[in-house]
Amino acid sequence: VVVTGDLINGAEGSIKKIQEEIKGLKPLTAKIPTYFVLGNHESKCYIVDTKDVILSIKDIGINVLINESVVVDNAFNLVGIGDSFAKDKIY
Repeated sequence: VVVTGDLINGAEGSIKKIQEEIKGLKPLTAKIPTYFVLGNHESKCYIVDTKDVILSIKDIGINVLINESVVVDNAFNLVGIGDSFAKDKIY
């Protein structure tokens, strides 16, 4: 499974609310490798720290790709590129 950004909305309010909203993905990530690439909603999140959002996504078992790649099933490269316009330069 690949989530190509904008998993959250930067105006959602708090990291606790974001964690509550994404926790439903945890059963999926336990069964199927899941990857995530930041979208502009995560990388330009002005309400909460982008690093906290990334940690919350990782905590439910999603592999976050920031300026890196992985080979999936020896079939293709999956690449995650950081947002050059991001508020928080975490990469």
